[in-house]
Amino acid sequence: MKLFRREEDKTDPYFIKRALEAFIFLVDSGEPIPDELLHFMADGAKQKLKNGTPWPTHTGRPKIDEHVLALVAEIDEKFPKERHQIAASLGLSQRRVSQLIKEAAEASNTSAVKTHCAIYKVMIGGKTWTEALSLLEQVQEWAKGK
Repeated sequence: MKLFRREEDKTDPYFIKRALEAFIFLVDSGEPIPDELLHFMADGAKQKLKNGTPWPTHTGRPKIDEHVLALVAEIDEKFPKERHQIAASLGLSQRRVSQLIKEAAEASNTSAVKTHCAIYKVMIGGKTWTEALSLLEQVQEWAKGK
């Protein structure tokens, strides 16, 4: 059982809850507890003894720029089987990329996201997967410097 794919998952409330539920289930059922989960529980106990806050969570996700949000949605629409690579390129989980795509879909028709979606749809129209991914990386870098 692999609970945490990335180190930052250990500060995500979703994964913390999942780990705690797994721990309770395994203890109640008498099943062996994987080392990863034992270490996670021990880390939480150490934090509790040190400063009273076991498994501190991050204070929120960094805001995703509307250009990146729009481009992710358009790339996903054109290359729907590549979501895992979009996630890897952005350093996000596939779950988070799915949430971004949903956010873009739910944006109001008058929002900047919808305008950017229309522009990026045309921009990636004739591009290959590699070219679209390269554009995403360029837009992400540009957005960081805004």
